[in-house]
Amino acid sequence: NICACGANVAQAEEVIQLENAPGFIAGETALWQTLARDEYWLRGAAGVIREPALASWLASVLCNVAADRCEEMRLYVLRGHHFNAAATPSGMLLVSTGLLLRVADEAQLAAVLAHEAAHYERLHALERWREMRSSTATMEAVKTVITEGIGIPTFRRPTATDEYDNALDRFAAEFSLLDSLSTYIGLRHVDYSPEAQSEADRIAVARLSQAGYDASASALLWAAVRREAEALDGFAPMYLINHPRASSVKAAPRASARSEAPLPQIAPFRNNWLTHARQGLPLELERALIERQREIGAPAGLVAYHEASMLRRRGDEADALRAFATAVESSGHPAAAHRDFGLALWQAGQAQRAAAAFTEYLSRAPEAADRAIVQSHLNEILQP
Repeated sequence: NICACGANVAQAEEVIQLENAPGFIAGETALWQTLARDEYWLRGAAGVIREPALASWLASVLCNVAADRCEEMRLYVLRGHHFNAAATPSGMLLVSTGLLLRVADEAQLAAVLAHEAAHYERLHALERWREMRSSTATMEAVKTVITEGIGIPTFRRPTATDEYDNALDRFAAEFSLLDSLSTYIGLRHVDYSPEAQSEADRIAVARLSQAGYDASASALLWAAVRREAEALDGFAPMYLINHPRASSVKAAPRASARSEAPLPQIAPFRNNWLTHARQGLPLELERALIERQREIGAPAGLVAYHEASMLRRRGDEADALRAFATAVESSGHPAAAHRDFGLALWQAGQAQRAAAAFTEYLSRAPEAADRAIVQSHLNEILQP
């Protein structure tokens, strides 16, 4: 049940065979041992999504674009708010659920995986670590092995060091990674060079075409990420700060309306991941994330439900009621839409409509963990 990819999935205690690691130099044993230790821990860590079907699909997409490096790489999905992906020198490829929520189709996902696989193939992270080691006298340089990583918050002001450090601490607490992935969380402003990014892009575009994917998928995805970043007024996403392709995208048309839901492999997880991803986001970014779901063709009922939840949490009760009403009348809404609609109706003094919504929720979610609580609400409304 480990979310790892490649035909050669090693036992945890044999994650890295040091002498066979690409780019291995004997004097850097500490780096490779650190990576091995952290991956050993990562395989059992909270915050890692372990779904065999999802892992199998992601492995197939990666192998489509990673050429003969596929068997060397192991892919992990980490629960996270933002658009993030990273490859380590040892072959770990980390992808956030926030990224999976934002890709419109398999080609866009393949574009990201191809880019990260190219960084791994060309030893960019390892080269950057060596550069850092040459400029410092301590092993703190080990903390730079991920330069675009999952452990880094996507949005920040490049000069606000204190704010950036606090964001790292919040991320660490969220994933309980502070101790076991401390080598990554210590990262400060360390980026791939523009030359490395451009090289990874060139390789990725070639691999996309070779695999039969639309090579324009990368530009469309970057344009969407940039639009989302613009909602934050003064903040810059990590991928735009250090990625020339993203930075050069001035404007691009939005994806045309889709007649089918995006990425059916993600459909079973979209509601849960969205619920998590929205927590703690600035209002503008929360709106942008929900709008991205609408743009890529997520079910109308699901999008309306999350929009309603956002509005209610922000105190806009009237608009929230309208959005909940739209959600429960649209396809693809979760059962929780009826429960939350009932709560909003009850708060608005519409007890009978609230009772109907609670009844519908209990019918649709008979095993819900909060069934007793909702039933008590219903009993309170219906009591003589």
